[in-house]
Amino acid sequence: MASKKKIVIVGAGRSGSQLARALSAALNLKLYSLTLISSRDYFLHQPGSLRMLTSSRGDLEKDGKVIVPYDRLFLRTDVGEFVHAEIASIVPSRGSSKGGGKVVTNSGKEYEYTILVSPRGVYGKVRSISQRRRARRSSILANEFAGEIRDIYLEKLVTVIHRDCRLLSDVYPDKLRLGLQKNLVKRKIRLELNNQLNDIPSFPASGVLTDEGTTVEADLFIPTRGGRPNTSFIASSLGKEALTESGYVKVNPTLQLKDYADIFSMGDVLDWDEVKQLAKYGNHVKTVLKNVLSILEGKKAGARYKSMFEAILVSNGVEGGISYFKVLWGVRLGDRLTRNIKSDDLFVKRAAGTLGY
Repeated sequence: MASKKKIVIVGAGRSGSQLARALSAALNLKLYSLTLISSRDYFLHQPGSLRMLTSSRGDLEKDGKVIVPYDRLFLRTDVGEFVHAEIASIVPSRGSSKGGGKVVTNSGKEYEYTILVSPRGVYGKVRSISQRRRARRSSILANEFAGEIRDIYLEKLVTVIHRDCRLLSDVYPDKLRLGLQKNLVKRKIRLELNNQLNDIPSFPASGVLTDEGTTVEADLFIPTRGGRPNTSFIASSLGKEALTESGYVKVNPTLQLKDYADIFSMGDVLDWDEVKQLAKYGNHVKTVLKNVLSILEGKKAGARYKSMFEAILVSNGVEGGISYFKVLWGVRLGDRLTRNIKSDDLFVKRAAGTLGY
């Protein structure tokens, strides 16, 4: 009897977990095995974590809301296996015409793969200008966190420090960026623009000088800058040429690595010209899912990833926010509609539902 073909997914964030869930329903137990490996044994819904850290609203600290276990992830438990481990390296079978290889954990345990998908995300602080441009979510987190804090602490001084002259990325129109600034100032949130603070003081702090020489009075400084790709194991395993200088994974439109047809990537680490947002990763998953199933059937990967239009929804506490969709002439939504779409529950219920909760 022929051995099973093995699909291994490294990273169980939004894209990795959703691909694993979809494959667990699509794969034939007799022919295939599915292994999901993650350094965390839970999923963290980042937008909801901002409210969980500041408020008791919605009991978000309970399991199955912002922090979601993986025990209900697989639609068919006889197909999927979850492994809590950190990956140290990828060892491709270069001598085999069939491709494949194995991944090795930090403990030395090996998992063979026929197809490998590595959507492992980002960590740490941004270290270069090029990385800052790619990690465009950082200012969104700062703005939303400020709104959550203001909801609970009405009299506290809240300051957002941002390195550019306007909030958000220049992907979005100035009118939107200025509108967000106006909304925050209206809630008595102080903005320090064209400024930054690279060395974050520990708690409790006091008056701190920014890099531009401005004094910011605060007891607590919270870094919300974007992270750098957690892809060093790819460079050490497959060579530096598999990554960009900033550590993002180079892929073809099929989301296969350029020199490895049996390895896919998606999510935060993808080298693709688009703003990195959770909303985009559903299309990453659809593309990889179609191509993985095609390869397993002996066909070539034919699905090609196409970016969706740019859009952004920025909450400002429970009741407010601002949204923009780059369609037609550019559609902008204010407090009421943004609240109905996002701010009221920050997609907590929807995110948990995609993991079986």
